[in-house]
Amino acid sequence: MPVVEVAGYEADDAIATLARQAVEKGLRVVVVSADKDLLQLVTGDVVVLNPGGRAAAPPLRPQGGRGEVGGAPERIADVLALVGDAVDNVPGVPGIGDKGARDLVREFGSVESVLEHADEVKRAAYREGLQSHRRRRSSRSSS
Repeated sequence: MPVVEVAGYEADDAIATLARQAVEKGLRVVVVSADKDLLQLVTGDVVVLNPGGRAAAPPLRPQGGRGEVGGAPERIADVLALVGDAVDNVPGVPGIGDKGARDLVREFGSVESVLEHADEVKRAAYREGLQSHRRRRSSRSSS
């Protein structure tokens, strides 16, 4: 098995590049990784297997089935920004889990749009967490 290293790039960047090149050549790609960032690669030609300690984890596909990504792969980064990702040191919004983040992104779009519309969020815990998170973000950016 070949080992690929690219100086100055993370492994997920190299994997994404190789996956794109393979699809351009007409190949189907299976990525095996627990890195949630790689869910952005999921298409009809690219599936992601998350070993996660379960021997029979279903492949993650764009829509439908047990292994559904649960939204557009290009919105995975927005979902992860709300949920948080300890591996990439992203704190997320306290109280918002995976399903809640997907629902918010589905309703409002980007994480920036979710934060802009925080006052309109129906669920009080989400609304309060978003409002608090928005205040923390704006105080950090003004320092």
